[in-house]
Amino acid sequence: MEEQVEVVARKSRRARKAWTAEERERIVAESRRPGVSVNEVAQSHGLNPSLLSSWRGKAGSRPKPGRAEFLPVRVSDRADGVIEIDVASRCVRVRGRVDGATLRDVLAAVQ
Repeated sequence: MEEQVEVVARKSRRARKAWTAEERERIVAESRRPGVSVNEVAQSHGLNPSLLSSWRGKAGSRPKPGRAEFLPVRVSDRADGVIEIDVASRCVRVRGRVDGATLRDVLAAVQ
């Protein structure tokens, strides 16, 4: 009886790209644009979506200081005003008398 030996070769792992902090920051920012899918951004850069999600978590949910965006504001002279702020898919609405302190509280909560 003849002995048979089967050799199974494993594919070698491809080398991982060493992403710089600037590249990670740029890709994370791209993934946070409104209407953009994390999966699409990850695939466009050859990343696993879970790696990009990890980067997003480490970067935190708040934008870095100095990178604030200005949003359009409509001002009304009504004393019983309403503050309505639309951000991404959320809407914050404050009804009743709106003063500076209330406005500061609302803006702090949205951030």
